[in-house]
Amino acid sequence: MMGWNYYNMMGGYGGSWWWHLGGMIIWAIIAFAIVYAVIKITNSPGRKTEIDEPLNILKIRYSKGDITLEEFEKRKKELGYK
Repeated sequence: MMGWNYYNMMGGYGGSWWWHLGGMIIWAIIAFAIVYAVIKITNSPGRKTEIDEPLNILKIRYSKGDITLEEFEKRKKELGYK
């Protein structure tokens, strides 16, 4: 078979471009999955944020009995919470 070689079986010299594209897409998906997993792990709901810290302190003081319900509600509104 004259002219039959590896390149003809794979679609000629430029026929394997889609294999390279497919490989790049797979690696992009893997990289995205790793980045997504790292973000999800580091931003887990159990972690405290600095924004909610004053409200958490206020809740703790109320639960200990240091402040009354009226005082709790007043300070909560002052902090900008509903």
